Amino acid sequence: MVKDVIIVGGGVAGFSTAIECSMNGLDTLLIEKNEEVGQIIKTSAVTWSDTISEFDLPNSCVKMRSNKILFNFLENYDEICVDFNREIMCTLDYQRLLQEFSKIYLKSGGELMLGTKVSRPIIRNDTVEGVVSKKDIRGKIVIDASGSDSVLCRFLGLFSPQMSYMGIGMEYELSNVETQDAMEFYVGSCVVPIGYAWFFPISDNSARLGISSIIGTPTKEYEQMIKSGYSLVLKLDQFMKNPKIYKRIKQAKIEATHAGIYPLGNPIKKAYRNGFMAVGDAAAQAGSMMGEGIRYALKFGKTAGIIASEAIQSGDISEKKLRKYGDLCNFHRKKVQKNCNLHIKTDEYWMDFMDSLRTAVKSKHEEAFLSKLREY
Repeated sequence: MVKDVIIVGGGVAGFSTAIECSMNGLDTLLIEKNEEVGQIIKTSAVTWSDTISEFDLPNSCVKMRSNKILFNFLENYDEICVDFNREIMCTLDYQRLLQEFSKIYLKSGGELMLGTKVSRPIIRNDTVEGVVSKKDIRGKIVIDASGSDSVLCRFLGLFSPQMSYMGIGMEYELSNVETQDAMEFYVGSCVVPIGYAWFFPISDNSARLGISSIIGTPTKEYEQMIKSGYSLVLKLDQFMKNPKIYKRIKQAKIEATHAGIYPLGNPIKKAYRNGFMAVGDAAAQAGSMMGEGIRYALKFGKTAGIIASEAIQSGDISEKKLRKYGDLCNFHRKKVQKNCNLHIKTDEYWMDFMDSLRTAVKSKHEEAFLSKLREY
């Protein structure tokens, strides 16, 4: 039997695509390598609040909402907290979100295959016709949503040299902490030479505290970081000992540890070909400043699902037919290229950033600043 659509990967991008395909009447199969949906968490699961309404996400998956964003340049303790007087960001229960997606998908008639690894695509006459797993599985359209593993994209040679830039992050989920009503970002080389740290509340007395950096960048900052014996775990532990942080977490208990990698740099140049599309982290579709991925996974996943449905229903799965998806990807890619300097965030960059934010607040232009921040 040949499936209409095969989706590899059961994250946000995979389920967003699968739900759209299945609800449009396609015979859809989603393949996930883990034994359970949401078994491994690799994200802080923070997104913009309007993402909840735009994609009709279950409110039960929202952990904490905030009207404020705080930036602290720890090199000189320069701190700015902006109150937008409306909800702008929220933390999510990522595992529950995926489980809710799974319920919606299965209810729509989709098929879910857990504990199954895909090794490569099946290609015939320059068209992707399925995937190789424990057995060959055939499909009219195959979609790579395998996250940073990019299982199928790597095999198909769709990565460009810029894809060597990867974000790497680690966080602790802590209980018994003092939280603030703000999404907090901490920057400066004393935190991490390239990257930032965060303190995201998930309840009145619990939070996710983490740190991220970028690997593979051809810069002197990265070279110095490697030569100094850089360790993300060590940097996170040092950050937790900062007096400003320690006094709020000194009685904390680590409830969970999350870690993962995510793509930065340019999205892949061509996220489609005959019978194939790539979505989410598999296609490096993420925000270039903070590495935000959930909003892009939802957006590109839904779009890929719509275009796959149109292609199947028309009987045309050619690269030419799927180019509509490629056009959207290229629009996003150009925006990332325009702001690619934001990948290497040095102290000089953060000083300019703080000055710009302070100017925006004083001139009552914080909404414009927020809009610019969201573009990245």
